[in-house]
Amino acid sequence: HTICHDHYITLMAALTRLQSVGYRRAGIFLENYKDARTHYRWSAAFRTFQERIGGIGTVPVLAVESMNEAAFAVWYRAHTPDLVIGHFDVCIGWLGRLRRRVPADVGFFSLNWESRAGPCAGIDPRLELQGTVAVETLVAQLQRGERGLPTVPRRIMVSGRFVPGPTVRAMA
Repeated sequence: HTICHDHYITLMAALTRLQSVGYRRAGIFLENYKDARTHYRWSAAFRTFQERIGGIGTVPVLAVESMNEAAFAVWYRAHTPDLVIGHFDVCIGWLGRLRRRVPADVGFFSLNWESRAGPCAGIDPRLELQGTVAVETLVAQLQRGERGLPTVPRRIMVSGRFVPGPTVRAMA
C-alpha cells in the first residue's frame, strides 16, 4: 500500500483560492524529476486548471532539468506571470533582481511549504498526517492478519493544506 500527498487535488484547490484573490496570470516552474516523481501531477493539475477551469492565464509551464536563475528570468520576462508557483523560494530573490516586488508586483506560492527557507505562502503536505494514516493502515493490516505484499495494493492520498503567507495577496 502507498500513503502519499495528493498533489493534484491539493494544487487544484490552491489555484482556486489564489484565483479568488485576483491572480490572473499564474505560472508554475518545476524541475523535471520532481514532476516525474509525482507522475506529473503538478503540471497536470496546473494545465487542467488553465484549460478546463480558466481564469489564470496561459503561461506555459517552465520545466527544466535543474532550476536556475537564468532559465527562470528568461521565462519570467517572456510571460510576466502575476503569480509564480514552485518549489524554490529562492526565486523571491531572483524576482527582486528583475525589479519585481513580492507580493506587490508578483506573488510566490510554494509547492512544498515544509522546504521553505523563509516565510511564504504554500502547500503544507501534512507529513505528520501522512505518517498517522500509514501507521493506521499498517495496524489495520496486522489486526486482519494480513502479511506480505497485498494482492491489490491501495493508494491512500492525503490532501495538503493551504498556508497563507506574506508572499501572496491576503485571503479575504
